[in-house]
Amino acid sequence: MLESTGLKEKSCAQRILLSVNRRQILHVEKINAYRIQIWLKEIFQRTGETRVFALASLLDPKSNWRDDFGSVHQSKWYGFTKHKVVPSKTLATRVRDLLPQLEFDLHHPAWSLILRPSVSQRTLERQVAKMSHEWRSNLKKIKATPFEFRRVCLPLVDEFNLMNCSYLDAYLLFEIARRYATGKDQKKAENLMYVLMALPLLYVDDPIWMLLNDSQHHNFLDLLDETSRTANRNLQFPNAERAIAIRIQKMLLQKSTKKQAGLKTSASLRRRYLAKFLSRDIDSVYVTATSAFFSQSSIGRVLRLLMNDVEHYSEVAWKNAWKKLRTDSAYVEFTKCFEVLSSEKLD
Repeated sequence: MLESTGLKEKSCAQRILLSVNRRQILHVEKINAYRIQIWLKEIFQRTGETRVFALASLLDPKSNWRDDFGSVHQSKWYGFTKHKVVPSKTLATRVRDLLPQLEFDLHHPAWSLILRPSVSQRTLERQVAKMSHEWRSNLKKIKATPFEFRRVCLPLVDEFNLMNCSYLDAYLLFEIARRYATGKDQKKAENLMYVLMALPLLYVDDPIWMLLNDSQHHNFLDLLDETSRTANRNLQFPNAERAIAIRIQKMLLQKSTKKQAGLKTSASLRRRYLAKFLSRDIDSVYVTATSAFFSQSSIGRVLRLLMNDVEHYSEVAWKNAWKKLRTDSAYVEFTKCFEVLSSEKLD
């Protein structure tokens, strides 16, 4: 009887392990599919090519091969379009040398962490070592000093020179700092999570958010959430609203770019401009809506949050802000941003 019970427990543990492994494999496959898709989309845009064979011939001519009859074929790059095989770092480097204007980094150190959230400390240290001196200095600064920011804003951008970072640079910075603070300084870890959740809104012009379509943003945010979730599940920023906020930020930037020519050519100017929309002195309703919040757990807690800590948004305040964005005539220009095109399909 005991032996039978032991076998059942072992079988149950094996099924759980297999289920976990399948989820991990699926997570990796989804992330890699997005990586490849973004990389290819930007290359097609930058080169102006529309055909896979022509693109491969331009950037990787040795990948073409001839059959016994002398006909030229291409299979490697057609394989990439299936989003199953990630192009090697050697190839990605060669392509970047040919197209130095490429922004997306297919092999950025952040992908190692995003692909496998439970990476070891040694792996994290290796990724940190690959980053620039300024980036590592910023990480040391966050580790050594209080981190009081609870939202993305212009002072945050200036403090850590985020105007010269890519989204992946900034994501890796705050995520590694959050992991370091977890268990040591819970308030700092919580503050860093506030920033991580709203970080895409500062980088809506980054290839990740520009080249994935609107409905894909929701799914990609889901995958990022699997990488960086705190033990405090009360801290939230629902992906549906974050995806809408990304669309709103894009619209605001596009509207401003038409008036200010410098925004077309300067990524650092765009970063600062996007940060201004998220800063309190612009629009407090919009700032509340584009920040993470604590879910309602008790009336007393909600009242304390509303009355004593304006930087620490409650679910009530957050929902009221979103209601105003949807219904108040002052925000009528945002109406289209609440509509996901019916032609788009969730992956």
